[in-house]
Amino acid sequence: MNAPDSRWTRRGFLHATGVLLVSFALPLRGAEDDEGGDSGPLVDPTKLDSWLAVQPDGRVLASVGKIEAGMGVSTAFAMIVAEELDVPLDHVTLRMGDTATTVDQRGTGSSNGIMQGVPALRQAAAEARRELIARAAARWGVSADALIVSAGVIRLRSDLSRSVTYGELIGGQRFELTLTDTATPKPPTDYTIVGQAVPRTDIPPKVTGAYTYLVDLKLDGMVHGRVIRPPHANAHLVAVVPGQDFPGLVRVVTRGDFVAVVCTEEYQAVRAAEQLQVKWTDGEALFPESYSALYAHLLGATPKSSQTEKGATGDIEAGLAAAATRLEAIYEYPFQSHACMSPGCGVADVRADGVTVWMGGQKPYPLRTAAAGWLNRPASDVRVIWLPGPGSYGMNDADDAAMDAVILSEAVGRPVRVQYMRADGTAWDPKGPPITVRLRGGLDAQGAVLAFDYEARGFSGRVRPSSTSEPGDALSAQLIGGLPTKSTDRFQFSAESYAFPHKRKVSHLIPWEHTLSTGLRTAHLRDPDGMAVCFASEGFIDELAAIAGSDPVAFRLKYLKGARDRAVVQAAAERAGWDTRPSPKPDQSGPWRTGRASPTRRAMARWWRSSRK
Repeated sequence: MNAPDSRWTRRGFLHATGVLLVSFALPLRGAEDDEGGDSGPLVDPTKLDSWLAVQPDGRVLASVGKIEAGMGVSTAFAMIVAEELDVPLDHVTLRMGDTATTVDQRGTGSSNGIMQGVPALRQAAAEARRELIARAAARWGVSADALIVSAGVIRLRSDLSRSVTYGELIGGQRFELTLTDTATPKPPTDYTIVGQAVPRTDIPPKVTGAYTYLVDLKLDGMVHGRVIRPPHANAHLVAVVPGQDFPGLVRVVTRGDFVAVVCTEEYQAVRAAEQLQVKWTDGEALFPESYSALYAHLLGATPKSSQTEKGATGDIEAGLAAAATRLEAIYEYPFQSHACMSPGCGVADVRADGVTVWMGGQKPYPLRTAAAGWLNRPASDVRVIWLPGPGSYGMNDADDAAMDAVILSEAVGRPVRVQYMRADGTAWDPKGPPITVRLRGGLDAQGAVLAFDYEARGFSGRVRPSSTSEPGDALSAQLIGGLPTKSTDRFQFSAESYAFPHKRKVSHLIPWEHTLSTGLRTAHLRDPDGMAVCFASEGFIDELAAIAGSDPVAFRLKYLKGARDRAVVQAAAERAGWDTRPSPKPDQSGPWRTGRASPTRRAMARWWRSSRK
């Protein structure tokens, strides 16, 4: 894949292969640059042209400030536009996550791609359709009601031989309209595309190998960087042994504890990084020596902050004291690497007349701010272009790779590609935080729940912020030193709607900010903290149901008050062909057992039932 010269303006284009839905299109005629100053959006969200354009052949270019991380949202966005404009789905091309050509929607996360991306696109398409119909009506001197639209062609109801295409009305020109939010989108009853089982457009090229990823990007004059991380946490750079030379070496870059090599060829950089002799300090141990010690630390350390979830009921200690049967368990959940299918990659071209960064993460717009801050340049000088990476569910190593590329390109004055190795990705990506959850429950003599007490203790999943909006958010900047980051608290509660007479849920966050320059800095990972806390909470519900002699599905439905929660449990049980009975399943012999927790889930977390009275 060939990329554009980084000096091109926002009206430049990045051309992807024809089989891809995600691509960058030629500029529209009469489109002048309209970047603003150092703050505010570079693409005006109030302008229809920021969202949609009709090409001369009648095809539609839609722009959205979201990215495709493997969820299929690119197909959904195209379906929305095709539906509202009444054009064939294969006539819609999508442009995503380019800070110079798409509206800043803060990127993609928290399952917000559809929630935040669709309403704006739908409204823009509805207003574009209204405007196109108005232009056709004016051309023929009729009312809008006298016209019908199909496949991007407007016709007179009374004479279907009279027609005009979208391309003939406006193709290649700008709408020059401000969005009014007054156009009425189609009612769902009129949908012919949305709601249908449409095949995802990105799957065939992925299967055939035609899909273009960030790792395929090549630039003229591009060189390759590899970063050498400290050998262990709290080690600091003493010196790079002088006089070393390697084939193709462009430069050894050092700043603070940041060390990297840049070479003309990728494998040259791989070998140079392996062979470079670097002296580091030993440093004192920064972490507990084992998981047992880590969990003991979480259970015993003084929290930096605590929160009790709203909705507590009764008196938890009185409820437990009154219980005929009491149960206590501690669940322990380890660090989790994102371990994406491919480690991070980033490309940067830092020039005096403009900066372009190619990244595969979820939030290109904050990264633009961070890169501009690092380079001490206005945001309007920096363009960040998203290209497909290996997928992600949270803050993985994609942003760190991009910022490494920025630092190295600035240092050598050439485009630099940084491709992490598997060891880099697993050892140095931000980690989902470890958490311990202590649960106490009490049942009355009839097996009804009297008390449920939940106490989580863990490191915040936002020690490493959930976006890279400041230079100090990146690992490289933490190694260089002197740049702060804004760690924030994320309390760790399970999501459920159980109603018990006595219920309390508390989350304690343990200090962990001193790890920001290490591979164990913690960040959000898909359903932030949900795998840990929901496994603990729901596992404990299973234990209570077993002690009560109740089927775990019936037990849940007895106490769940959320209609959606109840519907999910009922649907899952029905589709699974649930065997209604208490746990464990009786009358089993031989080496195999069924009807118990799966080994996969047991491997993710461990629990200790410390007492039952």
